[in-house]
Amino acid sequence: MTYTDQQRKRIAAAVGRQRRAKKLDKEPAARAADVSSITWKRVEDGESVRDGSLAKILDSLGLPSIDELLDDNSEAQPLALIPDEDLAAEFLRRMKGARHGLESTTQSPAPPEAVEDQEEARRLADQAELDAARVRADDVLSASLKGNRPGDDLKQAP
Repeated sequence: MTYTDQQRKRIAAAVGRQRRAKKLDKEPAARAADVSSITWKRVEDGESVRDGSLAKILDSLGLPSIDELLDDNSEAQPLALIPDEDLAAEFLRRMKGARHGLESTTQSPAPPEAVEDQEEARRLADQAELDAARVRADDVLSASLKGNRPGDDLKQAP
């Protein structure tokens, strides 16, 4: 089936958001869906792919079918990306706490939930930095095991 640019963008956003929520890189996600990494990249870039490949990707991420994903009348669509009800309830509880902290016009202390959210955000940011450092270290180690120095693959032959 042929999709409009807007529909492909919606699909791309849903796929990318769900992949990141599952903490997957594109390569392992593509392998899990039994599609090529090029196909996966095309989907996340909002380009057209075969319906069968798109269905494999959506299924591997636990997303609804393409018809359900693009259904403008579906009120459950945003929650379809949340894997379970407990997580959804936790998300809503945290959002209420964060909203309460933002709406306050006095200098009263933030509610405990908002403080917990800030601490969680800091912890996640620290974890992301550690993960990025590990990836860089793995790249350096991989390059050195191949007899290359980091960045050698970027140099061009004269």
